Amino acid sequence: MYFLLFISMLLFSKSYTQNKKQFYIPDSLKNYTFQELFERQNVFKNDLKKLKIYSAAYLHKAKNENDTIKIANGYSQFASNFFINNPENAIKYYDSIINLTDGLSDLDYPGYGYLYKGSVQFIIGKYNKALENLLIAQKLATLKNNKKQHLEIKNQIGSIKLIWGNYTEAKKEFKYVLKNFDSINIPKNFITIKHQSLYFLSYSYLKEKSFDSA
Repeated sequence: MYFLLFISMLLFSKSYTQNKKQFYIPDSLKNYTFQELFERQNVFKNDLKKLKIYSAAYLHKAKNENDTIKIANGYSQFASNFFINNPENAIKYYDSIINLTDGLSDLDYPGYGYLYKGSVQFIIGKYNKALENLLIAQKLATLKNNKKQHLEIKNQIGSIKLIWGNYTEAKKEFKYVLKNFDSINIPKNFITIKHQSLYFLSYSYLKEKSFDSA
């Protein structure tokens, strides 16, 4: 169950403090766009050495260009790409995203940092800390009218309630997502938000032994 939650969280994931220092990027990668560097990370997901090179090139390019949002994206990529090796380090990356983007009018940041910091804390069993960060993310998503992020957060809060055995409240969260998902304009590649809700709503019914509903 925990593994499935983690995979779902990574699928949502899109994409440190700013630094004026110039970083070295290999000559062969200097002409790559941000999109190309991101796509290469997906190609080498199972080759940690190459994955790190492309992740670092993306982040260093963002820092060299002093692009705040791209820097945040770069740290997010490091956090998600190397989570399994060091979840605590992933939390530090999300803290850096929060510090970097605090006060920005950007639709996704800093709420994204709080959302995925909470998600990682959930995975490693720090449920109370996870809920604290998810509630902050929820407040920001509501303030910025970020409907997609709001549904992601509802799924994660529902997952915590499910773990705690509060099946009635967990079902409310998942049903909210399912009720609202089709009514807002969410890109097709985020369909996993809906799939996650369906899976864990069914799981909630199973825990209650409501097999027909499941």
